[in-house]
Amino acid sequence: MTADAPSCFLIVSLRRCGSTFLECELDSHENVVCRGEFAMREADKLKKTHIRIDPKTFSYRAAIAGFTRQGPVMGSKLTIPEYHANKVPRMLHYVLADGLAVVHLTRPFHEQMVSLAVAKRS
Repeated sequence: MTADAPSCFLIVSLRRCGSTFLECELDSHENVVCRGEFAMREADKLKKTHIRIDPKTFSYRAAIAGFTRQGPVMGSKLTIPEYHANKVPRMLHYVLADGLAVVHLTRPFHEQMVSLAVAKRS
C-alpha cells in the first residue's frame, strides 16, 4: 500500500444494531467515505446498496477503492445475518487478506432477537 492509498475500514455487525446510523455519520465527515454493504448472497437477493462478494476473486479493499467518491479514509459495512453464520470464516478470510481495520458492533443476543421480532411485525 502506498502512502497515498486511503486507509480502509469495515463495519462488521449483526442486523439491527446501529450500523447504518454509524455508516451515515461517518459518511457525513468530509474526510471519510462510507458506502454500501457487502453481502454474500445470490444475485437475485441483492438490494441496490449491496456489493456482492464473489468467492473467487473478492477483495474488500479493491471494492472500497472502486467507490465513485474518494477520501483519505474509506469504508463499508458487512452485516452478517444469523442465517449466514456458516459463511463467517470465509468473510473473515477476506478481511485478514486485505488487512482492513474492523469496527465491530454487537448487541446482547436477547436484545437482537427482540429487535428482529419487532421489525418483522412492523
